[in-house]
Amino acid sequence: MSKESRFSTVPVNQFIMVIAITILASYCLVFTEGLFFLTKPSFFNSWSSFESMTVLFIAPLALNVLSLIVLVPGLIAVLLLPESLRMLPAIYTVLPAIILTFLILLLVENFTYTVWGFNIGSFKGIFRYVYTIAILACVIWLSRDLWRLVALLDQSPLGQKLKLSAAVLLLVSGLFSAINLTQKEDLFALELSKTEDDLPNILILSTDGLDASHMSAYGYHRETTPFIKSMLPQSLVVENHFTNNTKSTGSIGSLLSGKLPTKTRVIYPPDIFRGVDTYQHLPAILRKLGYRNADFSMRHYIDPYDLNMREGFDFANGRDIGEVPQSVTLPDVTRHAFIKESYFLEIVLSRILNRLQHALSIKNMINPYREVMNLDVTRRFYPDEERIEQLFNFIDSASGPFFAHVHLLVTHGEKFNPKQQVFSLGQQQNTNWMTDFYDDAILNYDQIVEQAIDQLKKKGLYEKTLIIITSDHGSVWRATERIPLVLRFPESQYAGVRLNNTQRVDVTASILDYLGVEKPVWIDGESFLDGELKADRNIFYADASELGGFDKAGWRSVANYAAPYYSLGGVGAIVAQQWYFLDVADGHLSSGVIGNHTAPLDEADLPSAKQFYLKIVEHLEQNNYPMPQF
Repeated sequence: MSKESRFSTVPVNQFIMVIAITILASYCLVFTEGLFFLTKPSFFNSWSSFESMTVLFIAPLALNVLSLIVLVPGLIAVLLLPESLRMLPAIYTVLPAIILTFLILLLVENFTYTVWGFNIGSFKGIFRYVYTIAILACVIWLSRDLWRLVALLDQSPLGQKLKLSAAVLLLVSGLFSAINLTQKEDLFALELSKTEDDLPNILILSTDGLDASHMSAYGYHRETTPFIKSMLPQSLVVENHFTNNTKSTGSIGSLLSGKLPTKTRVIYPPDIFRGVDTYQHLPAILRKLGYRNADFSMRHYIDPYDLNMREGFDFANGRDIGEVPQSVTLPDVTRHAFIKESYFLEIVLSRILNRLQHALSIKNMINPYREVMNLDVTRRFYPDEERIEQLFNFIDSASGPFFAHVHLLVTHGEKFNPKQQVFSLGQQQNTNWMTDFYDDAILNYDQIVEQAIDQLKKKGLYEKTLIIITSDHGSVWRATERIPLVLRFPESQYAGVRLNNTQRVDVTASILDYLGVEKPVWIDGESFLDGELKADRNIFYADASELGGFDKAGWRSVANYAAPYYSLGGVGAIVAQQWYFLDVADGHLSSGVIGNHTAPLDEADLPSAKQFYLKIVEHLEQNNYPMPQF
């Protein structure tokens, strides 16, 4: 080769080297994040070793596709004009430098969070800009050093090995992708009997940990819910309604999916929806009907996208679907084949985006645990009002029917922060679960419901909207407390009372019944619109296994998240007023009677302790849990 010919190929070889380094940087980013999640309780724990390996090799492909979209035009330009664009490879080293900067940022964050309990979100004001400067400096420094490395490795044996390594990794990723594509699962067909013009809006106004027995709408001696009580003559009131999970994660997962938590195995973080459960749920059905859907709840614990509930929402907790990396990282034709990879990649990219937004003062990082436990003083009095404000901003922007799930936190314990002290007037909240403060929080919830419904009336939407008032579980995370369920249909349809037991998954079935949509076979609930359900029906609920302690940053997770039960601590069964609960760890069978049940059965009509035990064991086996060993 002549000197001139070799000279003209230098930029091309260097550009190929930049591409190889970019590919390797993407794999390093994904692999280090995978290692981080593998060494803590996470969604990786519920995947097999092969599934985890598949995720780690396929996820970088999406990053590399995006990188190549940027890199290939530069390579073509260098091929066409090698002499004029000799410095173009140096400019393009910014791309791998950015990827490696993100890797370093997350490594530092993981270390400081784990060891000292702080991260970038701990710094407010001008202190956050220390991170901003450090990030920019790292990109500049790495770009300079990578260009030196590219020039050094050009045509060297080590450079050739790096290029070969990048090619081999891409080949392995391609093989894993091909395997995934052959395992694609079918979802569900949907038969519709209504047109979009006939469809009502659907608004779920849920709150946290609300006992029906503390609501004046359900007979409580204090006027804690005067507005909700005024709605009862026009509503379908369910008197004995129960959750399917003691924690918000599994309870709201059941409400939105129509599936029991023992089926989906979504009970408590780090549980997520997997396989077909990712796409089989009420919001997905509603979107197929033409609804525009939104969720206003809590990141990490009950956010639908954090729980891997896909294709169900247009808006979720401050972000549009268009802003969610998952929606743009994989083509639509293959997204069902890459559910796990898509979820993992979204988590990684979200971790990066959240930190960049905080460093640039675009959006503050929020610790969901601190917010849900009322520890973030700056947000203490206003988060629920903000959710309602966001709700109506969404409603104003929606065209066609809307579905909105709003989960409020004012009634969440252990301590409460109502806007006004009425029942607790003059008192200090010096212990947990103080009844007077709890009742004030319930009154606050009632006022928020009233404000929301007043807005619907002003907008002319009240008689066009199915309004559902409910809670995720009882106080102190109890499943054996009656929780409210009040449904106000347009034009007061179905007004009346249901006495026999209902459960969260029944709400899903009843909504579809009202819309005239045939219930899919995978929904576990039954509609109660046309009358009472069986008085002696079984209602199953799950409880999370023992939770670990709080780490330095205030997070809590399941203490022993491992096979075969993972987050499942036990299963309970309710028949009328009687409940039994089986602890899967020690085999202890506990029992009790539900207080203030309004439709109790005679004791002779209730199952025996042995029959309850067999029901629970059968339920575990039906959902592929092993028989508890004691």
